[in-house]
Amino acid sequence: MSAQSLIDVVSAAGAQWHSYRDELSIPYAFGDVQAEYSVLSQRAGLHYSGHWGRLAFTGSDHVDFLQRMTTNHFLDLGDRFGLQAVFTEQRGRIVDWATFYHRDLQTLAIVSPAAHMKVRDWLDRFLFTEEVTISDLTADTSAFELLGPDAYSIAEECLDLSLEGVQPHQTISSPLAPDLWITALQSPWQGLRLVGCNEALVKCWNILTEAGVPPAGEHVWNIQRIELGHPISSNELNEEHNPWEAGLNQSIHMNKGCYIGQEVIARLDTYDKIKQHLVGIACETDSLPEAGTVLLAEEKAVGAVTSSAYSPAFGPIALAYVRRDFSVPDTVLTRADNSHQCRVQCLPFQAAC
Repeated sequence: MSAQSLIDVVSAAGAQWHSYRDELSIPYAFGDVQAEYSVLSQRAGLHYSGHWGRLAFTGSDHVDFLQRMTTNHFLDLGDRFGLQAVFTEQRGRIVDWATFYHRDLQTLAIVSPAAHMKVRDWLDRFLFTEEVTISDLTADTSAFELLGPDAYSIAEECLDLSLEGVQPHQTISSPLAPDLWITALQSPWQGLRLVGCNEALVKCWNILTEAGVPPAGEHVWNIQRIELGHPISSNELNEEHNPWEAGLNQSIHMNKGCYIGQEVIARLDTYDKIKQHLVGIACETDSLPEAGTVLLAEEKAVGAVTSSAYSPAFGPIALAYVRRDFSVPDTVLTRADNSHQCRVQCLPFQAAC
């Protein structure tokens, strides 16, 4: 009998699989969306993330290569630490936003779903004589996340981890699965990401489920990421927008030197030329605006919706790019699709800004 894959155990847990942009299948839900939302908000749950891309960078020049290909500073990155950075093209527009983990002379990059081949092919254009190897691990590995306010305490008890003082993107070792990349997530997400071979992931998944940690599907993860203001590829992150507009300021190092798109990104900041911002939108009716819905102010188009969801905590909400003069919290806008009003909210969504 062949060993179980992570997909096998997720399916056995009752996953309802839906297509993702006609390229991938993801576990959309596990039967009770309200319960899944409560688990992620109040305790902890398991979120399958095997559909995200995984690229490994090795070779003596790979850190220097990442330094000149992204917006963040890699040269001082210590072993078992990580960061987030943006791949930008010549105009300073977003190719992808990735998370990088450095360990044992290699760097693992988590890139957007269905973007691993695009990112790898784009990077190949800029490789010449450097000693850099980019290995696509997406098909041979998988991943899941332990998310929620109790994630750390559960992981310490069940996976034999020591998490006191752990920093965002730091890699932690578990004696139960020493080869896994177990990494701390960046606030405002609470939890850990586990990446590696299926056998080790299945072992950890089963340990956690046997301890009473339930799975949560992509539907509630998407609600939470909109609540948190977390942009994703295609919806908010694409070559129509730059990192400043998307709110990726923490992924930009202003003193690192040259990289592709650096001059444009620096000029936008220096001369205060950022024209729009990603903001939250609170809808005043239960009808959700579709992505692309135009937002009006003074009968003029000032923005457009990129994602929307019904939040049990905040009602119908959305993310949208809105021109800077109208991106101040509590600004009232009008939806062009039905003339209903909505209000700009600061991110992450909260009861009062």
